[in-house]
Amino acid sequence: PFSLDRQGKMERLSFPCILMSKLARCKHFGGSMRTREGMPKNYVSFSMLASVENAPSMMTKILIQSMQSSRLGIFKTCVVDIQLVLRARFGDEYPERVLTALRFVHVDLNEVANPPDFCEHSSQNSTCEAEEESLSQHVVKATGWLTRLLRFRREEKAAAVINSKADMSISDRTNELYSSSIDALYSILDGITVSCPKKTGSCLCDSEDGNTMMRKSVLDEYTRADIERYIIACNNDLRDTAVRMVESAAWRCATFPVDTRTCKIELSSGQFFQQGKDKEKNPVFYFRNLLPSIWRHDIDATVFALLHLLESFLRPKPRTKATIIILLCVENLSDYLDKKNTSNKRKEQYHVHSNLQLVHRLTRILSRHYPERLSKALFVTSGGWAKTLVSSRIKSHVESPITRSRIHVLNSLEDLKKYVNRSELVSFAGGKADVCPSAYQHDKTATQCN
Repeated sequence: PFSLDRQGKMERLSFPCILMSKLARCKHFGGSMRTREGMPKNYVSFSMLASVENAPSMMTKILIQSMQSSRLGIFKTCVVDIQLVLRARFGDEYPERVLTALRFVHVDLNEVANPPDFCEHSSQNSTCEAEEESLSQHVVKATGWLTRLLRFRREEKAAAVINSKADMSISDRTNELYSSSIDALYSILDGITVSCPKKTGSCLCDSEDGNTMMRKSVLDEYTRADIERYIIACNNDLRDTAVRMVESAAWRCATFPVDTRTCKIELSSGQFFQQGKDKEKNPVFYFRNLLPSIWRHDIDATVFALLHLLESFLRPKPRTKATIIILLCVENLSDYLDKKNTSNKRKEQYHVHSNLQLVHRLTRILSRHYPERLSKALFVTSGGWAKTLVSSRIKSHVESPITRSRIHVLNSLEDLKKYVNRSELVSFAGGKADVCPSAYQHDKTATQCN
């Protein structure tokens, strides 16, 4: 069960571990005993029914009875973890290891059917229902002190929550529609960890025991606003949301912080940077396909440089959506750049700094690990094969249909003015704004143009 602390956070009231083998009847059977063809045989299964008759203490008996009682419904507000281990009988069999683990979150036992192995006689079922009805009154009285314990100072804590909402930051003010789903995900993911390398800054560090890995809680990577974005991206499916959050947490622990020494050239090239806002007041990011220098074809370095800049900007702003302008128009952009360099005796040569593999990889990463962060993706092409490529190949790598609807393919730089004011557009994209020096700087002292 949970209660609210003074800061309004969910605080778990944990109970001591209970050895189920002492109070439950278990029946085991294996697939190797099956005689029907076509049925799986490589597994071991069991069914278990908890009974209060063998409860080791009165506290355990009251707890089991209150969970089984249909009138109390305490199990609906609890999170129960069950771990299955092989019991060690000799000294060389220790330590015992967990075979598998199950987590039940807010389960209504009235909707759960009893195992058929324990329902051989219908008369037993009716007897159990009569006993439950007679015991429910005693359980209510016996658990009265438990209810009072859970409600201890609840009014005072609720008042503290109301007062703290006035001081709550915007990033923590989530839609009330998703509040219950967010609380459920906190319960589901509580105690779930992922492997994370031990780092000092962006460098790996060795511990005294030589282990370079550590365990990190999944929930440490997310705020309530972040969880809300994942719920929206998964259409409010809590199972898919939990799986996606664990995968993204593992990816983030392995990726960040980025070792900027490996992508220093890409960070200083000005290929990807943020400057200005669109007509909806969303920050605008630019990704250039043509650059003066020759590309060294290091896709990993380009990806890490882009992720480092994007994460540095979006991480402190969990509710910010971004507009990304991808300039793939080779003919239009090269002609525009040549016009800007007419005063020079020697025209500067521009080289392509991307390929299809890079674009596909970035598309998969951003759509999977940055849900509901995209306001618009504006691909500026010169028509022909480039427009067909974006419309078919690139959109196919985006999972969400909502995200695919936010991808727009433009024919020229002039079409950008429908989404971004000319005063906000940078010069090489057909606007009036000069590119800020921060586009070619990646250190902490670089200033951003707003």
